[in-house]
Amino acid sequence: MNNFKLLLSILISMAAASAFAQVPLLLANVKGTVEVQRTLSPGESRAQFSQLNNKRIFEEFQVSPNDYVLVLNANGQGTLQLVPKSAASELPTIEVLKLNDNEPVLDTKKSVGDLFATLSSTATGNLFEGLKGAVNGRVSFVPPLTEPQLKKFNFAGVAAGRNTDGDSSTVALIKLKVTTTQAFEQAP
Repeated sequence: MNNFKLLLSILISMAAASAFAQVPLLLANVKGTVEVQRTLSPGESRAQFSQLNNKRIFEEFQVSPNDYVLVLNANGQGTLQLVPKSAASELPTIEVLKLNDNEPVLDTKKSVGDLFATLSSTATGNLFEGLKGAVNGRVSFVPPLTEPQLKKFNFAGVAAGRNTDGDSSTVALIKLKVTTTQAFEQAP
């Protein structure tokens, strides 16, 4: 088991062992661009760019920021999710994208881990359908490694998704940067 997976395993086991020691859901901000191809006439096309941000993600998944927040769930491999603000709403948690095959390098003196991961998504009917790509990122934590506290988890990368705004026979190229801000606690 590599060190990053060890770190996340320890964090998960701590969450299971104590209600006070859980890996937080971290509020996330997404910034980036989406590039799609528009055909003007046979043999002539143009690239069209649009913003990728939290607002766009809410629109892609047809949910309201009044009901959901965008978080990075670091329990496990790392998943960007739309989570209901209140558990009482009984709304589902929605996966936006997932980090797979994390390959980390830890520096326990600096309390950081740098990683490379591939991307996937279970989304259907929107930009994130069929998502494939890769990111590099950094996780920062408060030591010791045997009982770490996750502080930040940021990553950036490129991916290909479903072209919903241009020619359906082409992909949407996605460039994104995800930064986390603070812990999120779901209301009862």
